[in-house]
Amino acid sequence: MITIVPAETDELHFAQRVSRENMEKYYTALGRHWDPAVFEASWPATENYSILANDVPIGVLRLRPDADAIYISDLQIAAGNQGRGAGSFALAFVDRLARERGLRRVRLRAFTGSAAIRLYQRAGFRKITDEPGKQLFERAL
Repeated sequence: MITIVPAETDELHFAQRVSRENMEKYYTALGRHWDPAVFEASWPATENYSILANDVPIGVLRLRPDADAIYISDLQIAAGNQGRGAGSFALAFVDRLARERGLRRVRLRAFTGSAAIRLYQRAGFRKITDEPGKQLFERAL
């Protein structure tokens, strides 16, 4: 069973590890270096959630407000748990939060070529703009 709960401060290192494992190849392709200090500094500025499968952490969800939208800063599922519905569950969770807060849209960025783009498109996100190495997506609620 998948659940999403507020992340505790001590879960920062798990969140960073999963994020780095999933994103480092995109950073490298763009000639960028993964900097743990940047991730750690951004942690307090986001609303952080742990994604659990049978009470075991398998991912992280990080959110922040963005005008009339809720912005997904990070949605990371550990490699061995991808393709099992956790990402779709997390997107539905974000929709519920946005509606509860009176927000009309959900936005996110994805690295160009990311396999996650298929998930976002299936969930109704449409590409708003291309950026160097990334794409901005949005879904109206």
